[in-house]
Order: sequence, then C-alpha cells, then structure tokens
Amino acid sequence: MMTTTCRVMPIALAIACAVRVPLVTAQGPALAPVPRMGAIAPDQMTEEQRKAAREVERNGAVPAYLWPMLRNPGLAVPTQTIGEYLNRQGKLPPKLTQMAILIASRRTSYNGSWVEHSGMAARAGLGADIVQAIAAERRPDGMNEDETLVYDIVTNCRSR
Repeated sequence: MMTTTCRVMPIALAIACAVRVPLVTAQGPALAPVPRMGAIAPDQMTEEQRKAAREVERNGAVPAYLWPMLRNPGLAVPTQTIGEYLNRQGKLPPKLTQMAILIASRRTSYNGSWVEHSGMAARAGLGADIVQAIAAERRPDGMNEDETLVYDIVTNCRSR
C-alpha cells in the first residue's frame, strides 16, 4: 500500500488537447495513433526543428506525441525529458504510473499515448481486465487498494 498521497499528473494531460483523436472507432478499438497535428516533413523543418527532432528520435522516428512540440522546438526535448522522468523515475511503481497515463489518455482521447502505454502497462503487470475497463470508460472491478487510489485521484482531477 502506498503510504503517501501522490499527485498524479501524467504528461498525457499536458499535450492531449493538441493531438486529440478517438480511441475507439466504429470498427472497434483504434490500433494506431492518428494525431491531429502530423509530422513535419524534414525538408520543411527549420534547422532548430531538425536539431530537436534528432534529439528526441526513438528508433529513427520522432514519437507522435512530440509532433506538436516540434512546432515550438524548444518544447520537444523538455517534454520528452518530463515524460521519461515520470515513466522511469517517478515515485509510483511502473504499473500504477502506466495506469494513471492510460486513464488520462482515455479521458482525453489521446490515442498515441494509449497505444504506447497500454503495452507498457501490460508489461508492468497491470491486469488486462483493468486496461479493458479503462478503455471502455468504466471503473474497473477488482482493483487493489493502490490501483483504486490512483484511479480515484486521476479521475477526480479530470472531472474538475
């Protein structure tokens, strides 16, 4: 059990409005991110944008959640740094961090984050039933005390 109350504010909340897309389509759950602001073609980038893109690339590509940040390239590296910090060095166990991100991703319809973090949540040990309930915008059944606390804090933050 967590002994302290933590403020849970995943990076997804900070940028979700810029890339808001549906998580579920008429054909079922969306499988790939479809951000509102697409990538900037390399030949259309300023030198500052190209430099920022090189710094944030993963596996040879700029992650979709950072595409909007390249429009103001000074935001791309700090945004990635914050996200990495929260994912890897935050105070919550990885399973709970991923749960908070999934709740925020679903509530803001930020598909790129959902696609990436649903896999991370599974690898961190978050139950598939909890992920499915969050995807369906239902309160998951059978959460343990820590999961319930994270769910309540994140959903309370979003409802105000």
